[in-house]
Amino acid sequence: MSSYQYHSSLSEFIDAPEEVQNLLGIWKRLKSENNFPLKSELNPVNFRDFLGRLCVVEIKQDPLDFLYRLDGTEISASSNEDLAGHSLLDGTPKEIYQKHFAEFKTTFEAAKPVVWEVSYSIDEGDYHYLRVMLPFARDSLSTSKSPDFFITYCHSLISPTGSFDSYRQLSSDW
Repeated sequence: MSSYQYHSSLSEFIDAPEEVQNLLGIWKRLKSENNFPLKSELNPVNFRDFLGRLCVVEIKQDPLDFLYRLDGTEISASSNEDLAGHSLLDGTPKEIYQKHFAEFKTTFEAAKPVVWEVSYSIDEGDYHYLRVMLPFARDSLSTSKSPDFFITYCHSLISPTGSFDSYRQLSSDW
């Protein structure tokens, strides 16, 4: 990979655009009193305004890994990869996805909704966006203080609509 610049930091929901706050509101309505919302409550109708930029990531422990179960079409088109069924670490460029892994790990350990502000530049273009990460439980029997899934949602800070450009065409290598 050519040289790149990368920066990420935790941000505040209060500073996020309205659509990000709306997504957090949906999560809060689904949340049970003492635990995370259940993955089974992920009704696409509730998330229809977010689907193209929404990803479902399963969290595996021992060793820790993050497996994409759903990779939003707009996210896939902007990265030229559909990671559904693959580890986060399978994404390219590797250097960028290793940094994403560290962010996911920090979020897993926090076990609460977070929003990351991410910016980086690579040959294909510049990226500056918010990544919302919302924890979910596998089922109602889960007593773990750690989430089993994340729902992630990305909102571009470059585009006035929050959408991402498709810098490349999706390959069919997967």
